[in-house]
Amino acid sequence: MIFYLFLINLTLNSQVNSVIIYPDYAVIFRKAKIYLTKKEVLTFAGLSGFLEDNSVKIKSKDLKIGEVIIKKGYLEEPPLRVKELEREIKRLEDKIKNWENEKLVIKSEEEFLSSIKLASPEIISKELLMGKISPESWERALAFLATKLADLKRRNLLLEDSLNETKKQLEALKKELQDIKALIENKKEVTFEAIPEKVGEYEIELSYNIPNAVTFSPYYEINADDNFVSFNYYAKIYQKTGEDWENTEVFLNTAKILPITIAPEITPYYVDFEKPIYEKRIPTEKVELKEAPLLAEKEEVKTFETGISLEYLLPERISLKSGEEKKFLIKNVKLPAEFEYFIYPRKDNNAYLQTKIFNNSDLVFLSGEALTYIKNNYTGKTLMKNMAPKETLQLDFGIDERIKVERKLIKYLIKKEGVFEKKEKQEFYYQTKIENYSPKERNLKIVEQLPISQNEEIKVKLIKIEPKPNLSDENLGTFTYYKNLKPNEKLIINLSYSIEYPTGYKIIFH
Repeated sequence: MIFYLFLINLTLNSQVNSVIIYPDYAVIFRKAKIYLTKKEVLTFAGLSGFLEDNSVKIKSKDLKIGEVIIKKGYLEEPPLRVKELEREIKRLEDKIKNWENEKLVIKSEEEFLSSIKLASPEIISKELLMGKISPESWERALAFLATKLADLKRRNLLLEDSLNETKKQLEALKKELQDIKALIENKKEVTFEAIPEKVGEYEIELSYNIPNAVTFSPYYEINADDNFVSFNYYAKIYQKTGEDWENTEVFLNTAKILPITIAPEITPYYVDFEKPIYEKRIPTEKVELKEAPLLAEKEEVKTFETGISLEYLLPERISLKSGEEKKFLIKNVKLPAEFEYFIYPRKDNNAYLQTKIFNNSDLVFLSGEALTYIKNNYTGKTLMKNMAPKETLQLDFGIDERIKVERKLIKYLIKKEGVFEKKEKQEFYYQTKIENYSPKERNLKIVEQLPISQNEEIKVKLIKIEPKPNLSDENLGTFTYYKNLKPNEKLIINLSYSIEYPTGYKIIFH
């Protein structure tokens, strides 16, 4: 390192040119230009203190790189945000001080006026007896005192509210300043010897890894129309590297996202005897509601295969400050789709729009949260699963309120039967009414269901179901209908069944 004693250290003016985001770390690429006539010692200053020293790489065409030294650094000039925060903190502190002084003045005025009010009865009596003042004058004076005291109390309450709110703002700004200063103090710099082959301008690239400081997750806004769905495919990016990105090129490396639960699943529906040790009863069915975009054309997204994963290059350069999270569009695409409404009246009275989507694009859609819309009307949230090119995916779009579903227990009977072996029989008569209030014909899948006995002494029998279902499943106790319902058309399904069991027992549904 003796050469450092004889060479002037030149600080390079660099910025983050590009970033590759991986699941648990990011690779940062900085670029700088400098005109060199001879060997120099150059420094990339103000780098993130989180960078991994052994990941540092420096390259430049026709420039020989000598010894590289990484050490703790500092910023000669604090970021503009620090100065803004310090000014705002000073302004709020001055405001708080002025308001607190005003409260002291109000307190003194209140004490003075209260003392006059307390002494008033005795003074009034003497003045009136001596004829020095009329009763009307004293009434006006007392009214003035009361009004003035009320005004002071109101002003004091307003000041108290303003002080509390401003103190909260002040604490938030102080915390932000503290966090920024912590990042400022946690800096590194990279110093190296540069030996040019010839006189001229050189572009130098510095790259390094920062672990656990950048995350991205796929995010979608999906709009269903008549025969297609429109995807706005976004990446939500959060970074806390300690470095601001300005006009930066960003690559996203594929990563898996945790799933989100979605629509009602068809499950067996059981009936059994109530067990004495349990007090909790579940006589009714649980209702599980699921929640199931907007169009914005952008230039083509580029996809790169990198061995075992994919990388997406965002179509536009982005700006993102350290500590911020923003969403950035990867691409908007329209995909062909088939639509069907799923109705499961035993669980809830909703029509869930489900689609089969064919990915005829060259994009790989990664698993992530999606906001869903039907003709630009928001319907909720769902999970977008992985979908590769040429694959088909079923997606839930939430509830369409234009399909009305109503299921009622229209008749319920309890009968006692048997001479030697007493039996009790319950009969249930359900009616489900479905109406299409949308302006177009809708494809419906409707599932009705019987309970399934979990005990050989409990007998479940179908009394009647009409109209005749398209499919039935004894294991699930389900009856499935596939029906195209025209605008304003109505479908009525009548289901009745009986449950017979020995007298003296109680049954529960679960």
